[in-house]
Amino acid sequence: MRQMIIILLGLLLFSCKGPGAQQTPAVVAHKADTAVYKMPDSLKNRITDSIKTYVKSGFYSTEETLVNVKQAFAPVSIDEQWVISHINRAYAQAFNAQVKWPQVVGFDKMAKAFDQLNQHHIIALHDEGITRDAGQNDCKELHSKLKKKGINTKGYCFYCKQDIKGVVKNKTLQITFGDFDNNQRKAIAIGKEVTKALKEQGFKVVWNNSAATPVELADFTWRKRFGNGNCSYDRAVKILSGKR
Repeated sequence: MRQMIIILLGLLLFSCKGPGAQQTPAVVAHKADTAVYKMPDSLKNRITDSIKTYVKSGFYSTEETLVNVKQAFAPVSIDEQWVISHINRAYAQAFNAQVKWPQVVGFDKMAKAFDQLNQHHIIALHDEGITRDAGQNDCKELHSKLKKKGINTKGYCFYCKQDIKGVVKNKTLQITFGDFDNNQRKAIAIGKEVTKALKEQGFKVVWNNSAATPVELADFTWRKRFGNGNCSYDRAVKILSGKR
């Protein structure tokens, strides 16, 4: 009975990247292409692995996962109905697994550390950018926007989509950090604050005190529930703006 309640509640969850975008874990409300393409097993295996990563990340709705898969494998022709069925199956399995998780998981603790960093005027963002370069650009852009509003930020930290793929596979999450003045001393100071906030949440943190080396969460089992109230970009902006 508890599992059924959790699954039903899951239908009401929302996506992290778009405020008000409804999460649809059980059904993809998208009409698939009518043309059916028989995919080779090698392609099916690659798509299945991709779906597992997107679902396990916990950041995406079924609709977003479908879009991500289509973009990742474009321009290769895919059997969209087959992909949708596998996405729905993966989400159902994920919800059933989440029922057995502890009430507070490692991701919740990391989100708390990121909230603390945002409160200390360090931009801390989840799932930001496909690559680290893209994530850094996003942080710098947000720094500029906040500065125009009279809100100063002294540095940043984030992990990108590639980092999520890494932690899902090897239980090590790399967190990129830095300052906005290209000052090594200031960057190292940011790294120390990031490390301190994560250690206070009980994480095993590995870092060599170098501005050029990411901070690592070691032996980190990635568990993130669907629904993103504690990790959204908008949440970070509100905290940085002192509106929370």
